[in-house]
Order: sequence, then structure tokens, then C-alpha cells
Amino acid sequence: GYDHYLAKSYYFQVKTDQWLKKEIIGDLTEIEFRLLEPDVIPPHRIKALDRGMIYDFFPHGLAVVAAIPSPFAYPDTGILKRIKLNRVLVAKYRRCKITGTSFVKIDFEIPYKRKSIFCQAIIGKGVGKEFEKSLRIGGSKGEIFVDIQNYHYSIFDEKQKKIKEDTLLYNYEKAFLSAALDFEKSVGQIPGALPFEAAKEILYILDEARWRSEPRGKPPIYKVGTSAAEIIELIKKNL
Repeated sequence: GYDHYLAKSYYFQVKTDQWLKKEIIGDLTEIEFRLLEPDVIPPHRIKALDRGMIYDFFPHGLAVVAAIPSPFAYPDTGILKRIKLNRVLVAKYRRCKITGTSFVKIDFEIPYKRKSIFCQAIIGKGVGKEFEKSLRIGGSKGEIFVDIQNYHYSIFDEKQKKIKEDTLLYNYEKAFLSAALDFEKSVGQIPGALPFEAAKEILYILDEARWRSEPRGKPPIYKVGTSAAEIIELIKKNL
């Protein structure tokens, strides 16, 4: 398998294992992944995205988030098997043509050392005014913020002072292809590569997320351009 968000953050993912071991942001406490787009689904993609954002955007969130506590630059199958979904909230923008939902907030827990870390993925189409693609890794003494949209990440201490910054991988497609064609390289050395078993486990989680979606009936409707925070409040009022 292949995930271009994992590929973009390949060298970042390689370093996170070192940062967590050194406790550069203290003890890991939470992880948040956001993939929000102001655009609606174009007509030529309606059939491809018919099952909704759980199957379109959430796989990226799972792959990136699960790679954080992994000793590899990709999600470890053992970690994926122990992910616990807590709540899945869904909504749909007005006159959305797909049968699935266009906005999802998923709360889940991921194993790290001898505890579980709270995580959330907030994903959707027709949300807000600007593209928002980010990863936030919170710790007891600071946080790491990854601006996936602009290929940049920063590390902050507990006083929000920036202590490090760098860029993500720009030419990730070329890096993936060149590494994939080098048969001497292991999966862990290929930017964005997903082992088959890990990709299969992600599919199981996606199915469970759709089954766990709330509300169970007709999802609440939001106007295109509504903020993520407003959509979440709208969903909660309809539960």
C-alpha cells in the first residue's frame, strides 16, 4: 500500500521516535489530525467518494497518527489492532450528492508504552474558508505542530516558544518511486509505504467507524463554509 501523507512526512516520522524517546515535548498526551477542505465534491468524483469521508480522508489520519508511536516510519500492525474507537460523529453539507457523509469527527485511543493516548481525527469537505491539513502532537512539556498543507513543522516548549522547525518532504512521489524500485530497500525505507497487513487492518477500522457513526439516522445538514467547531456543535444538538 501507499499513503501520500505518510510520504510527505517520512523524514519527520523517522525523527518522531527519537523525539519521543528523548521526551523533547515531555510525556505524550494527545494527537489530533485535521484534514478539512472548503471545496465541495466535484461531479466527476461523486462515484469514487460515494461511501463518504470515513473511507476517503480517515485512512490518511489513521496511517499518520498510528505511525507516531510506531518504531517505524509507518503504522505498525500491532498498534493498529489495539486502536479503540470511542465515538464517531458525522454530518453532511447541504445538497451533497454522495450517499456517505461529508464531515466526520472520530475520537479514538492508540496504545503507547503502557497506556493509551487520546486521539481525534476531524475531516471533511465543504468545511470552513481555507484548506486545513495538520497534525498536532501534544505533550506534557510542549507540542509538535505539523502544517501538512504547507510542508512545514514546528516544535514548541510548554511556554509556546518555538525550539525547532523544518520542512516536510516536497518531492515525496519521486522519493517513493526511486526507493520502491530499489529492491534492496526494506519497507521502512520507502516513503509512504504501507505493509499489506497494516493496510488490511486500516480497512477493518474504517468499517467499524462507519458502523459506529452517530447519529444513526439522517445526519445533520450544514451549509458549505461552516467551521468545524460549528458543525460539531450542530451534530451534538442532533444526538
